[in-house]
Amino acid sequence: MRGWDAGPEVTAWLGLAAEHRSHLYESHHHADQVTPHVLGLLDRLGGTALDVILVDAYTRWTNPRKSAEQSSEHARRRAAADLALGAWATKQGLVRMGAGEAQHPARSVFEGVARQILGVLSLCGENEIARRLVASVWPDLDRPSETRAEPVALA
Repeated sequence: MRGWDAGPEVTAWLGLAAEHRSHLYESHHHADQVTPHVLGLLDRLGGTALDVILVDAYTRWTNPRKSAEQSSEHARRRAAADLALGAWATKQGLVRMGAGEAQHPARSVFEGVARQILGVLSLCGENEIARRLVASVWPDLDRPSETRAEPVALA
């Protein structure tokens, strides 16, 4: 199995993905390398990559069910995975944000940066590393949800 090393080009992009747009507006440090628009694209790509990872795992342990059950199961799993990824980004101190945002950071800031990181991994073809990252921070990836509660509300 390949290690976590994603190579120097991917590592450089991962450094940019750790920026929150509030930091770009205040620091102008990476303004010539990445824009808020690109960060938004990476966030959306990372969200799509996360959805693919979740659906792939889901199909490994279940047979197709009614569409409403599939949708609610995916929503539960997506909310839990987003929460776990945001907690990982927080714990690792990965997120660079503006001073104002840092005073009262919303959970969505950390979750968004984690998705930006998944977006870079996906964009650079490092899909297995992205899957392993999700599995390492959210151990329930390869298990069905045990609770039937509503999804966690994302801030």
